[in-house]
Amino acid sequence: MVLAISDTVGLPGAPETNRSVRDWRKRLGIPVQRYGKRFTSSLSNLPDVVRRAWLEPCTHEAAAHAALHEAAPAVRDRADRKGAIVRFLTARRRAGMSPAQALTALRAASGPWRGCAALWQPARYGNLCPA
Repeated sequence: MVLAISDTVGLPGAPETNRSVRDWRKRLGIPVQRYGKRFTSSLSNLPDVVRRAWLEPCTHEAAAHAALHEAAPAVRDRADRKGAIVRFLTARRRAGMSPAQALTALRAASGPWRGCAALWQPARYGNLCPA
């Protein structure tokens, strides 16, 4: 699995900024590749602490999930649809697709798609926790 520098920012055992993560990876001798404008590296090359933190299910959003559980059914349905879109796109990106390819695959899988391409902006959403 290939991760961008921004995907590991703030994980336990990793620094808090993109630049410091790049320097940290260089200091540890972790190979870094360029993918377009992004720096990436393989998950298997990261230290165990960071790799485990990336692979663990997200638990820090328990309060948000509890609030969603109390929301109206229409709100929950909309959140479920958006979550399905994000999980679909995240899985395609982790498989190595470009954002454009992932959106094309989403359109092909869901028929006429009236969603917003801005839904998939890793820099805006940070580390997503696929269910």
